[in-house]
Amino acid sequence: MHATRFLAALAASFVLALGAIGALPRLGLARPSAEIAWTHDLYVQKTSIADAIAGPRILAVGGSGTLFSFDTRLASAAIGRPVVNFGTHAGLGMEYILDRAARIMRSSDVIVLVPEYEFLQESEGTNEYAIQLADFFDPGFVAARPLAERSHYWLGYGVLPSLVEGVRRLLKGAPQGRPDIRLDELGNARGNSVALSKSATLSAQGPALPVRPVTPTAITLMRGFTDRARAEGVTVFVIPPAVISTAGYRAAAFRRFQDGLPALYASLGMIPVGRSQDAFLAPQDMYDSVYHANDRGRAIYTTKMLEALCQKMTCANER
Repeated sequence: MHATRFLAALAASFVLALGAIGALPRLGLARPSAEIAWTHDLYVQKTSIADAIAGPRILAVGGSGTLFSFDTRLASAAIGRPVVNFGTHAGLGMEYILDRAARIMRSSDVIVLVPEYEFLQESEGTNEYAIQLADFFDPGFVAARPLAERSHYWLGYGVLPSLVEGVRRLLKGAPQGRPDIRLDELGNARGNSVALSKSATLSAQGPALPVRPVTPTAITLMRGFTDRARAEGVTVFVIPPAVISTAGYRAAAFRRFQDGLPALYASLGMIPVGRSQDAFLAPQDMYDSVYHANDRGRAIYTTKMLEALCQKMTCANER
């Protein structure tokens, strides 16, 4: 009898402890990291920019490679339609980034998808960065997950670091995010100048991922996004991301991987545009990552991609 009561009390304590862990973010006792808060703020600003445009828009969708490297101010001038940079943080993974874009797209919009190559290695299971952002800022995304996945979001946000961050905020205030950059009126990162670039460090880096086939999970996610876009009357183009030109990325194995992507994208209902070799940028044109162009590299890359895009869509100089 005593053993039964003990086990019942133990089980009840366990459930209460899990409930308390899940409640901490909602009570404001656990707080997100500066990077998570910064990424959330990017979405707040970019969604506001997109929502303020009355007519059809073009949304450039991807991770921070899109945020830093695709200039939608140049694109808007060339195409003659407003283009919003909806790139944020590749650490969120393809599932979250595509879902977030799908929620704001509307009929007659155009999506220009710019997937970093790591997206194409998406695996099954929950993404830790997306768990943290959704748990603190996007409960609707959590509620839409299959029931079996929700516990990962409620409990997997990193309780101890988040409690430490809560104490830090009480003592020092809100985190600063990235003071080196700011967003312009179309959602582009500004401030990633040539003068601040870390080209010497970046030039020694090889490919950031193993060269292997695109995962079934990534294919399923892209197909689902394209189907959702088609149902909304939205066209999806896909362009190669800007990437640093080093021996590793120029190697034959990586180039073969790149060369096989347009056929895959087309099979999923997207319109592939641009050549991967036109997306390579010299190390001196990169900012602080193998995907982040500085302002000079951004202009070079965007101009090349626009040349290809304007062969597939009607641009201002063709009207």
